[in-house]
Parts: sequence; C-alpha cells; structure tokens
Amino acid sequence: MLAVKQCIDWWCDTNIFRHPSEFERQTFRTPQNRNSEVYKGYQIMSDEKQPGLWYILVRGQLLKGSLPRIKQYIDHHSIGR
Repeated sequence: MLAVKQCIDWWCDTNIFRHPSEFERQTFRTPQNRNSEVYKGYQIMSDEKQPGLWYILVRGQLLKGSLPRIKQYIDHHSIGR
C-alpha cells in the first residue's frame, strides 16, 4: 500500500507516472536503545543519534539538551500539565 501512496505522491509532484513496483520496499526499524523518563508529567526522550542529549516538546517547541538541564528548565519555568 505504501508503494501506491508513493506512486500518487510522485505523480502529484512531477506529473510523471511510475508504477508502484518501481518504488523500493521500505522497512521501518524500531528504535532499539531508546531511553525515556517521565518527569512531572512530561516524557523526556534520549536522542539516539547524539548520545548524552535528551529532548522534549514543550508547548509545541523542541527543547534539547542534557537531562539535568531539561529538568531544571521544567522546574524553573513551572511547566506543569
């Protein structure tokens, strides 16, 4: 089904038809070593591509840094759910 979607997207972008079988099969890997921690109702997740960095979405904005600094930011700005 993914190949059909890719075929339609390709047509919309380029006006060139490609048969769905021309698109390679895509496999999606699951994160193997993802750590996360819940702090004051927020799930803080580790960044698998940059060890030692963590991230969280706060009010629609990405906040990234070390785990203690993210917790400090949450405490300092009184972010609560």
